[in-house]
Amino acid sequence: MPRRNKSQQVATPSEIPPALQLTENFPVGAYVFYRDPQDNGPRFSFFSNRLLEMLDITREELDADPMVAYRNLHPEDIGPFFEAAEEAARQLPDGFTVWDGAVIDVTERRQAEDEAKTALHLTESIPVGTYVLLSPHQGPQRYTFLSKRWLEMTGLDPVKLKEDISHYFSIVHPEDREEAIAHNIAGAAALKPYKWEGRWLKDGKVTWVSIESVPRKTATGEVVREGVFIDITARKEAEAQLLAAKEEFYRIINHLPIPVASTLHTPGLPVNFINKAFTETYGWTLEDCPTMADWARCAYPDEKYRKAVFDEFDAEVAESVRENRPARPMEFLVTSKHGGQRNVRIDCLVAENMLFGTFLDITEQRQAEAALAAARSLEKVVEEEQRLKLSRKLKTSLKASAIAHEINQPLSRILLQSRLAASGGKTGKSALRSLIAESETVVATIEKMKVLLRNVETSHERVNLYLVVSNSLRQLKQPLALNRIDIERQGPQRGCSVHGDAVQLQLAVMNLLRNAIEAIADGSSRSRKISIELQKCPDSVTLIIGDSGAGWPGGSIEEALLKTSKSNGSGLGLYIVHTTMENHHGKLEVAPFPPRRRRVSHGFSLAA
Repeated sequence: MPRRNKSQQVATPSEIPPALQLTENFPVGAYVFYRDPQDNGPRFSFFSNRLLEMLDITREELDADPMVAYRNLHPEDIGPFFEAAEEAARQLPDGFTVWDGAVIDVTERRQAEDEAKTALHLTESIPVGTYVLLSPHQGPQRYTFLSKRWLEMTGLDPVKLKEDISHYFSIVHPEDREEAIAHNIAGAAALKPYKWEGRWLKDGKVTWVSIESVPRKTATGEVVREGVFIDITARKEAEAQLLAAKEEFYRIINHLPIPVASTLHTPGLPVNFINKAFTETYGWTLEDCPTMADWARCAYPDEKYRKAVFDEFDAEVAESVRENRPARPMEFLVTSKHGGQRNVRIDCLVAENMLFGTFLDITEQRQAEAALAAARSLEKVVEEEQRLKLSRKLKTSLKASAIAHEINQPLSRILLQSRLAASGGKTGKSALRSLIAESETVVATIEKMKVLLRNVETSHERVNLYLVVSNSLRQLKQPLALNRIDIERQGPQRGCSVHGDAVQLQLAVMNLLRNAIEAIADGSSRSRKISIELQKCPDSVTLIIGDSGAGWPGGSIEEALLKTSKSNGSGLGLYIVHTTMENHHGKLEVAPFPPRRRRVSHGFSLAA
């Protein structure tokens, strides 16, 4: 409660109510309290309605007990309150003791003061220097607040600073001072957040600081900047060490003999490094390829191929990032600046928000591998040709031996029969007939030898197998009729053409039919029939000849070649069919007993 001057003249109790009625218009609670000298009883001669509201009491309660006005006092404040009240009392001439005053609600002010104290405590506790800088309408800028930490950091005299703000620039590094002054002037003119980083030079020691502030306008239109000074020396030293390490890293990879490039793994993928080996190998420079998109257009000019390359590349890099591993090696054809294409193996890794890649030129390696593969292929071809040549020589030797054997037998008999014929008589006539027969055998053997000698690479032409079979049956009409053999034909008449030697194919079919006739003639089966079937496949034609003879005795075809079970046979018939199939890249199959039919299958392509 405000203390009144004891000598001040006041109205008597009877005059108080009308005068104090004016206090009802004030935003405070007013009262007049007195003590009657006769009974020493305390009473209120005036108590404003606003004060009743502030103390949450009624006038009836107050009239019944004036001391109820003090019931809301905090227990800790009761003693100090009444001690102050005794000092504020004034004595009237008539002996009355009077206390008059007002009650003001200062809760919000006290809360603001507490908050200000808390803020000040926090400001002094944080490891940065804080300040408040005022830009008035008239006059220079001045500091209105400087924290203890700020003063400790700068070591400046606060009195001098408040008198002249330029005193601050005395500790700014000479190399940064001009920039700092210009930055400060520009910041004062612009009502925008302010930030500056620079160096202080104090007692010969360099300190890096960051200054940041946010402006606001006061009710009077003045600009106030509340800001902080942060010591960033440790950060700057770490950045310098990191920069030195990066420079050393790039210096090393710049001299590597392997092409290396890197991009920032940020939108746009800017290329930030290409080493010497990269430019020497592919011709492209950082100016040619400032971004990954530029590199793509340079290295992969074909749009379709470029899309395929980056679909694979982007997918692999994304997966490697998800799995926290290097990307698998990828191989692409890269176009150099000079227009040539190179086989390139790319290995890449995403680290520290950067994409590093090595571009190893493996063109010569791939060329060497291709040359080696070609050499090995050629070696196989040569080996196969040598094997075939030896095989042909062996077959020729076997053929020559077989033919010589077949010729020697009838020639020996011819020689014997000639000697008998020379002796004359009946024996001579019989010998002449035998001589004629043996001569015919020699002629037949020589004809077969001619066919065998044709079993080399010959010019093939379009041959209709249906017509070949028909011609063979026509030539064998007499033995077929003589042995009363029926012919059963199946399969198409057209579309059964193949590329081949007509004479060899004719002779092969003739031999198969002749073998079938002889098998039926030597047998005792009642059924005397030869079945002939043509089967057309997508890329081949198969001829199947079956007979009702004794059938195949068993064993492989190779074992039966140049062998015969007939007294007058040469064994060349099946051999001629087999070699004809080899010459036509076909296949000969003979079904075993009891199906009783021989089968020949041609696997060569149909005629166009």
